[in-house]
Amino acid sequence: MPETPTGCMPLLSFDCARSVAGVALADALGQVTTRSAAAGQAQASDLLPMAEQLLEGAGQSWSSLGGLVLVHGPGSFTGLRVAAGLVQGLALARDLPVALVSAFEALAFIGPGDGRPRPRAVALDARLGEWFEGEIAWTESGLPTLHGDPRIVQQPMREAWVDPEQAKSASLAEAALALVLARMGQAGGQQWVQAADAQPLYVRDRVAQTIEARRLQAALRLEPMRREDLASVMVIEQQAYPFPWTSGNFRDSFEAGYALRRLIDQDAMVGYCVWMEVADEAHLLNLTIAPARQRRGLGQWMLKELVSVWQSQGLRRCLLEVRPSNLPALGLYRRNGFEEIGLRRGYYPNGASGREDALVLSRAL
Repeated sequence: MPETPTGCMPLLSFDCARSVAGVALADALGQVTTRSAAAGQAQASDLLPMAEQLLEGAGQSWSSLGGLVLVHGPGSFTGLRVAAGLVQGLALARDLPVALVSAFEALAFIGPGDGRPRPRAVALDARLGEWFEGEIAWTESGLPTLHGDPRIVQQPMREAWVDPEQAKSASLAEAALALVLARMGQAGGQQWVQAADAQPLYVRDRVAQTIEARRLQAALRLEPMRREDLASVMVIEQQAYPFPWTSGNFRDSFEAGYALRRLIDQDAMVGYCVWMEVADEAHLLNLTIAPARQRRGLGQWMLKELVSVWQSQGLRRCLLEVRPSNLPALGLYRRNGFEEIGLRRGYYPNGASGREDALVLSRAL
């Protein structure tokens, strides 16, 4: 597994998801400068010249950059692809890490600006009478982070900041850059990804989903996990959970004859799963996607494949346990027909706060 990248200043930020394309630069001293394209002219040709103007004006060069920031969605499908493609190319050519910031987080960081409390969610106009909605969690230091998967809704939640003017009239490159700088100054820091992981955040776009589905079908495969994979598995496991499985848990699963599978995307392991058969039931014990590869449909793809495997084996039901606080996992399972049938008190460790219950979910096969 590659090492987790870490960015440093100078940083260059890109946003091309709305009608205004923007670039922002934070130089080595943290001084921020910006450039924006005229409204209605957010084209691929705008971004690179604006970035070069900023670098030249600050006395910087491409080789001096320590990282890139991408506002990765939601927004215009074409705009997202343009910005993501440019950032991927620059990051790959210069071996630069990338910080991904959603439009929800960037807008929440700006804030309503009128004394209203922090928004619990941000809702953006998705047209066709629908809204992109992303729930926001706030750190102890007052920084926003996207909580769970964004979604399409017919009516935003009451506590949401709905269709903020900033989402229409300005680029979010500067706001995203400011948020990344704030995170870098806090404990826990900013999560950085490799060039290949600088992907758009698609919430609803039929064209985008079709292309992504085709890519996944061509590139993904589920293979038996090998004992020599455990080192890589443990890197993902420790990145994904505050209370991960131990290597002993995986070795015990091998010894017990459980089914262990690894998810391969273009020859790289990006996830894995563990289940056991009991009579005519499958008990799903672990289903994990590497954090840098989440929110791209990989968990959905793997779960769908597992259901097909279980059905082909004549199994009648799948059972699993999940933390109530693990909202992304709960959303995935519920979208795929799993229903809550029980509760296990104090099932999971939860650090200083004691233990956390487990929801027991079931789905007929």
